[in-house]
Amino acid sequence: RPELLKQTDFVFPYLYKFPGQESREVILYATREAKSLLYIRLFLTAASVIFVLGMIGWIVPMAARQFGFESATVMIVLAGVTLILGGLIWYYLVTTWRKTVGVLTNYRLVKIVQYGLFNHAAQTLPLDEIVDTSVSNKKLWERVLRVANFTARSAASSSGLATDDAQEGNIRINKKYFYWEHICFAEDFENYLHKILKELKTKSVEDLVNFRPFIGGLKGERRAEFMQQWPQYWS
Repeated sequence: RPELLKQTDFVFPYLYKFPGQESREVILYATREAKSLLYIRLFLTAASVIFVLGMIGWIVPMAARQFGFESATVMIVLAGVTLILGGLIWYYLVTTWRKTVGVLTNYRLVKIVQYGLFNHAAQTLPLDEIVDTSVSNKKLWERVLRVANFTARSAASSSGLATDDAQEGNIRINKKYFYWEHICFAEDFENYLHKILKELKTKSVEDLVNFRPFIGGLKGERRAEFMQQWPQYWS
């Protein structure tokens, strides 16, 4: 199976593998931060590089006339450094975006976060420990870009005082929340997750392998074509 973290787009069925995946664990849905946010960061990076190159082309000749040095060599060196740094930032943004992934499996929620170019960390929440969920997009830019933040809360934080609310002498209980930030179709995913949790009350995790899939934004003719292509999931 191809590695999940190397995929730019996730295609159903999600026959990928990810770090820490168990032998009988099946991916039911995979997502990551909205691609529009990556495009915005890349645009700002490219705009910054162009701006710096323009400043080099304007300031260096002026300084050369003022101090009497050869401007061509300095401009080439500074332009080269700027382009190299811009390329490294571009590569870093693309790599960390691609390797930061959220996964729903038949066992748990998994979030893999890429730190730098070589290190990553994973956060998991078993499905049977989910108490409630929420979706929020309170910021204007989140509503404009049509992204939202998904949160699942575990039983570990269902009672007692949260860490940041506890006072001296009170019992302190760590909050245990699971986040997927700035994803598309967050509300639809939340509804799908609750269907999964409802199924688990009467069925086993193995029964979820052929459970009706969730494809964000799949409506109308595309939905009908998908159902015809994968009839085993719609019986």
